[in-house]
Amino acid sequence: MKLAQSKNDGGSPHREPASAKRKIAAIVSAVLWTLSFFLAFVISPKSPYIWMPDTLLLIGFAPLLFIWVPAWPWFVFGVFNLFIGFVLEVAKFLPDKSLPGEMPRIRQHLADYHVPIAWMLVGLASIIYGLARVGRSWIRWLMARRSRL
Repeated sequence: MKLAQSKNDGGSPHREPASAKRKIAAIVSAVLWTLSFFLAFVISPKSPYIWMPDTLLLIGFAPLLFIWVPAWPWFVFGVFNLFIGFVLEVAKFLPDKSLPGEMPRIRQHLADYHVPIAWMLVGLASIIYGLARVGRSWIRWLMARRSRL
């Protein structure tokens, strides 16, 4: 949030109220995250809908990313999610004997409750969207630069 000078208190800085778009984005994100958390406890790991909690969790970041002006956070978010999806996929195939202590139980939880394809698809979509926004920004910059010449 921007700091502004207040005229009535001798010029001390205060926070401007959040815009309506920011408030809506925060509320939508919070609702999606809460629904995701709730579904994580309701949906059985054997259900065909086990992908929904992780997907809603990840989609919950989108409203916040949309109000953020730079395009690179979309790309970074996508790369991290794609990486996590690959780690989840590899973790399913690790032999229990190669894991120390409680790690086999953690690996089993990850394999049962977290569907790698959900992380990969959201990550890939974020990367594509981020690259499209960066490309659009570059094209606008080049066109503006060309018009100045």
